[in-house]
Amino acid sequence: MDWHILLSFGLAILLGIRHGVDWDHIAAITDLVGVEKSSKRGMLLAAMYSLGHGLVILILGSLAIFFGRGLPEWVDFWMEKLVGFTLVALGIWLFLSLFRKHERHMVMSRWKLIFIGAIRIYEWICAKITRTPVKRREINLQVSNIGAFAVGMIHGFGAETPTQIILFTTAAGLGNLFGGLTVVMFFVIGLIFSTSIIALFSTLGYLKVRAKSKLFTGVISATSLYSLIVGCILIGGHVT
Repeated sequence: MDWHILLSFGLAILLGIRHGVDWDHIAAITDLVGVEKSSKRGMLLAAMYSLGHGLVILILGSLAIFFGRGLPEWVDFWMEKLVGFTLVALGIWLFLSLFRKHERHMVMSRWKLIFIGAIRIYEWICAKITRTPVKRREINLQVSNIGAFAVGMIHGFGAETPTQIILFTTAAGLGNLFGGLTVVMFFVIGLIFSTSIIALFSTLGYLKVRAKSKLFTGVISATSLYSLIVGCILIGGHVT
């Protein structure tokens, strides 16, 4: 097997590991694991999340590689711009979140924010209809195995990973379907590995402490800067 193909597989694993330690994945896993008293139960939820996330990425990545091989250049051009604007928006949102969120709310995933936000809107509407003060109840989110799997799938649909895989396989010279699918598989393996490590640390309680430290703030800042830089590069069309 050619050396550059082996290198492509190795880089795919590294990209999967990097994607697995994204802030949103850390938030989702700590949400799922943090409320569980049993470490085994927490690890099971994290595993279901990883499987759901990996399944969607595998499907989307496979479709993207299969159909992306013959896409016109203008489609690639505008998709590149769209991904760039998305990354810039994400970077700005991450940076602003450092100043807008209270410390104890520093780590919160999108699915939890949306769910809690929907409940708060419902409470506000009920208060307006009944002309009574808004009654804010304490929200305790308990997730089942299927729920954790579904959360992982939702996060998979929200990722820019398929576009990254197309660019990566094209740059590596793996234009064939089999090579692309193999890269996707290695990417998912890296993703599952990193999310499992996060779940282990979260179960041990280490990640909860780290989430309140200056180190975590630095990680968020670095992620924001990285997203802004890559987004600007894509918008500027300087990707080679």
